[in-house]
Amino acid sequence: MRGWGKDAGLLHSGVSASRDHAMSKLFDLTAVECGADGYVCASNFADVVKKLGLIDDVDGDVTVRVVPDDAGYAVSHVLTAAVAVDLAESLDTRESASGTRVLEAATFGGVRHDLERLG
Repeated sequence: MRGWGKDAGLLHSGVSASRDHAMSKLFDLTAVECGADGYVCASNFADVVKKLGLIDDVDGDVTVRVVPDDAGYAVSHVLTAAVAVDLAESLDTRESASGTRVLEAATFGGVRHDLERLG
């Protein structure tokens, strides 16, 4: 997708989460202001699309992950593991390596404290 608005209404994930200082430090990524990556509840999706002026575009710089309203959990705070998975799936080599590194470290207990502290 692509759009003209800010990423208000999205729960930041992937590269957008690097705008948070602690996440930026954990993933060793510099915050970027272009594009957006995040989650939204299904019931809020239409409002976010309108607010951000989003249109379908496979080459766009906006990734919106829609969580069903009946998923059994709220889309209310950033989950470090979700950020790591989203980064690991990135086509950008540095982002992918960063997400993979944090996932591997969490699997083997290397950053367990950081993951628990950040959510």
